[in-house]
Amino acid sequence: MKTIAILNIDSANYFKITVPELKDKVNYYANVSQKNSLFDEVTVSLYLGKVNIFILADTLQSIFEELIGALQEINKLPKNIFPGALGERYNYLVYCEKLDEINFSDFWLWSGIDKQVWIYSYENSIYLEISPTYKDLFSDEKSSVEFSDFLKNYKPTLCVKLSKNIIEKWQSKGIDCLATAKLSS
Repeated sequence: MKTIAILNIDSANYFKITVPELKDKVNYYANVSQKNSLFDEVTVSLYLGKVNIFILADTLQSIFEELIGALQEINKLPKNIFPGALGERYNYLVYCEKLDEINFSDFWLWSGIDKQVWIYSYENSIYLEISPTYKDLFSDEKSSVEFSDFLKNYKPTLCVKLSKNIIEKWQSKGIDCLATAKLSS
């Protein structure tokens, strides 16, 4: 795997965006090449210390456009939800099929099958929240945990305040990665 971006969250945690080596590379719309293309499949992983957690795989273009878009318009969390609780609310409302209560796309940075990555503002601070997704919501595999137990024991994978400096670095990295890929496409 070749690293194309590291997005530091704090001194111990970060996102790592990688593309496979040439022999394993996947490109959805063009021929595979040594250079990174907008349509190359990339992987986003979260590193919590030394623990590596898969978030999602998508095209380079989608990953960085979602990143840039989310950082340009950071929405306020509804007043009845506190930092670290958006993922819990998401799981509950999806499970109960009440998706019209909150427009979750207003807060998504990335959305995977097992994890949701949110960014939002709350009381003049910007938060990054990474939350687990109840297995039965989007998978054919049956969870060994009942939904009520999942909610009772729910806690976000990570919920941290982000500095403006971190956000500016992420935006810059996203813009640079997209520009480089556009030149190669």
